[in-house]
Amino acid sequence: MNQKIKLAIVDYHNTSTFIKGLELLQKSYPLEIIRTHPSDCAKMFENNEVDVSLVPVGALNDIENYNIVTDYCIGCVGNVYSVAIFSNHELKDCKVLYLDCESRSSNALAKIICEEYLSLDITYIKEEAKLKTDERAAYVLIGDKVFSKESSFKYKYDLGSLWQKFTGLPFTFAVWIARPEIDPQFIKDLNKSFAEKVLDIEGVIDLQLSPNLSLKTYLSDYISFNLNAEKLKAMESFREMQNNMLVSC
Repeated sequence: MNQKIKLAIVDYHNTSTFIKGLELLQKSYPLEIIRTHPSDCAKMFENNEVDVSLVPVGALNDIENYNIVTDYCIGCVGNVYSVAIFSNHELKDCKVLYLDCESRSSNALAKIICEEYLSLDITYIKEEAKLKTDERAAYVLIGDKVFSKESSFKYKYDLGSLWQKFTGLPFTFAVWIARPEIDPQFIKDLNKSFAEKVLDIEGVIDLQLSPNLSLKTYLSDYISFNLNAEKLKAMESFREMQNNMLVSC
């Protein structure tokens, strides 16, 4: 295959083993790998700028003409650590919730948790805010920024844990999608590369993400990569709820 395949991937630590799989695949295919925010991965696929992308499930309702590919995802079974609501007052006492513009999935999940399960009367703000610790505000924070900013807050509400508490299901944050016309052999080889590398946590160079968390612990204890039947069920349940209360940013 001579034609370059363009691929977008989330530029967070939780994709470290996916990157290993893509590096393996580059030995056989001419790949252009673009690392960016979750929302940009979706936009690039929507705009026909990439052929394959790791896309937040919250963006799938806005995308046409795609196939979900590979047996892998970014998910969790209970605590996910890096997708949470933070505040310095109990969430029930907060008046506003600032959303994180990097991911529609996390914003929609936060809204579902607040409205459907916690029955909170809270105002959502879609603009990026400076973190102010002296107001009755809460903040959706996702990805690597959590590791550096979580110490600024008294309260943390892990959205993966809350989702499991209320639904009994794991959660699926992002899945791999591809255009239907992509060579099926490439998809098979992509899945094969992920099968070899994605669960190889020991093969990742360890980093200290925060005083109490290493990269290997984060990947092994909080991120769940297998896109199994339970995660597909959770994804469909989430998307049904999202249809009734879509939050975008």
